[in-house]
Amino acid sequence: MAVEHAKTSQLVYRTLWKLGKRPITTAIAIAMETSEGKAWKISSEIRRQITENVRLQRVFPGLRRGDVWRRNMLNVQGREGRAPSVQFIGIEGPINGDRLTDFEGDDLLSSKNTRSRYQQDVLIRWLEGEALTRMLRYAGDPVVGDFMPAGNFILSGTTWEEYDALAHFAGKSRFH
Repeated sequence: MAVEHAKTSQLVYRTLWKLGKRPITTAIAIAMETSEGKAWKISSEIRRQITENVRLQRVFPGLRRGDVWRRNMLNVQGREGRAPSVQFIGIEGPINGDRLTDFEGDDLLSSKNTRSRYQQDVLIRWLEGEALTRMLRYAGDPVVGDFMPAGNFILSGTTWEEYDALAHFAGKSRFH
């Protein structure tokens, strides 16, 4: 998608909807090219909506601030499990907890990680090795390693190169 098509706004409101529907079990990782700047803005907006948006509170009256309320992670009231309700990470950064219900990558690509095929592969390996492994279930195919995400694996942004991470996953039929 192109610039200024509200991709990040969609991410914020989709996250709020997921938290409102399943506050106890939802564990979302939101990844950005860096863990600062834009990620903190998204974190701030989600926290602000939960505490101040009267309409959101009418639709999801149980959606309330939890015991963890920091700019890099937050819990909503009633959250169970080791992973926070939402965590905000930079690419190649650590993901807290062993299971995710959702992984959302927003504008992961940059000149730094698309400059060479090697750099593109590093990002792809991180997404497959860190993000997808926390949300896998066996797809039923007898071929070893044929796994599919059990939750939602969403990458939004603009493809930069023929072999970058967005192009890589777009080329796989199970990621549409």
